[in-house]
Amino acid sequence: MAGNTQFAGRVFVNIDGVRLRSKSGAKLNIGGVERTPVETDLGTVGYTEKTKTPTVECTIILARDTDLVALGALADVTLVFETDIGVSYVLKDAFVTEPPEFTGGEGEVSLKFAGTRCDKV
Repeated sequence: MAGNTQFAGRVFVNIDGVRLRSKSGAKLNIGGVERTPVETDLGTVGYTEKTKTPTVECTIILARDTDLVALGALADVTLVFETDIGVSYVLKDAFVTEPPEFTGGEGEVSLKFAGTRCDKV
C-alpha cells in the first residue's frame, strides 16, 4: 500500500528573491498555446492556435512597509511561484500588468503579473 502523499496546498510568491505576504489562492497560468475548435455544419473540423502569456495573480496584505507605487512599477523581475511540495515555476522577465488594487476593510491588494515565459525548476 502506498504511503501518504502530500499534494500542493500552500503557495509562496517571490519577486527577485523577496517573498510577498500572499494570501491563499494565488494562481499560476503557465502560458503556451490556446486552441479554439473550428466548427462547421459538418461538426468540428480542427482548431486554431494563439499564444497565451504566462501569468500569476495573487493577493497580498497591505502593511506599513508595503509600497504600492513600487509594486505598480515592477518590470523585468524574476517571479518564483513556489509550492509547499518542492515544485516551483519561474516567470521570466515578469512585469505588473495592472496597477495594484487595494481593497479597504480587508487590507488586501490584488496583484497581476505576466512574463515572457514560464519554466519549471
